[in-house]
Amino acid sequence: MQPADIQTPASPLGSFPELSNMYRSSFQLPLSNAQMQAQSAHDAITIANQKKAEEIRKKYAQDLLDPSKYQRVKKSDGGYAFIGPDGKEVSASAYADLIGRNPKDVLQDSENPIDIAYAQDFDNLQDFLKATLTGDTEKAKQYYALNPGLEKMKPDEVIRQFKEAYPTVYGGNKAGVPLGKTAIPTVRKQDENPLAAYGITAGQ
Repeated sequence: MQPADIQTPASPLGSFPELSNMYRSSFQLPLSNAQMQAQSAHDAITIANQKKAEEIRKKYAQDLLDPSKYQRVKKSDGGYAFIGPDGKEVSASAYADLIGRNPKDVLQDSENPIDIAYAQDFDNLQDFLKATLTGDTEKAKQYYALNPGLEKMKPDEVIRQFKEAYPTVYGGNKAGVPLGKTAIPTVRKQDENPLAAYGITAGQ
């Protein structure tokens, strides 16, 4: 008999595929556990990073609402720049809103000619709105005489136009009011010296 003709005797216990599968599963189990642990560690890192990012976002949002985080910096033109905690400049109006004031207040000691004109114009606006809203027709007529277009405008339209005239204060990209002019005309009070604007007193 040739060696090739010799057959391996069958196992006296027979074939047990379930047993083979069990051993295969037992072998694969450590690999599976390692993969699960790696995925779990990755998920934990992702969650930690997301949590940290959310904390940073919340802190950033809180800083943007904190007036003490802003700087009021003198500019070379005599005015002021308002710098937020992110290093970006915000408008005088945005800064004023943040601290609960009006833009005129935060610019009150500015030496910039536009800011100085703005302060006068702000007072003009307040006076005009007071006249129209309280029914002071005589005062309102004085404003209309100097700027007839005002008579056709509603208060909110006047305010919008006023803000557009001062992009350096309120932001925006429209051309501002020319230097030396005001968006709302200046109405002289009855007892006011008409030459006061030129620095001339009544006795001169």
